[in-house]
Amino acid sequence: MKRIFTMLVLVAISYGVHAQIRVGAGLAIDNPLGIALKAQKDITEQIDADVMFTYFFTQKVTTILGTTSTSLFHIDLNGHYNLDLTDEFITYGLAGLNLSFFSTDVLGAKTSGSNIGLNLGAGIRYSLSSLDLWAEPKVVIGDATGFLLHAGVMIPFGDL
Repeated sequence: MKRIFTMLVLVAISYGVHAQIRVGAGLAIDNPLGIALKAQKDITEQIDADVMFTYFFTQKVTTILGTTSTSLFHIDLNGHYNLDLTDEFITYGLAGLNLSFFSTDVLGAKTSGSNIGLNLGAGIRYSLSSLDLWAEPKVVIGDATGFLLHAGVMIPFGDL
């Protein structure tokens, strides 16, 4: 029994040996423009998971009747299936969950809410010596349906 337990512990540890973590930032190209913070972890050689927070800059529109403003941010939880083209260049498909939070102020009447959606998309990651460049076009399907393009840099933090 001790041998089986020891073997299971060694197998579990060996899976974590090459599990790299990357942390970075980027832009969300949409209307309005946004900034994103991203953390990604290798689960296996071909599967990664990430969490991304995106804040979209507040939109204000002033008319003869007054000012309207909208604030929006997303939290995305995605899984990636990697296709290694070379040691440095990786493409991947992604699927995950999108949580959108918004608030609007229309002529003094304030409203806020949230939506849940499904992320479907693809991405590329190019590894340089000390950082990774990445880009992800994706579609959010749900109450807040739309197309997003994220691009940025991540810093790898080695094996954990």
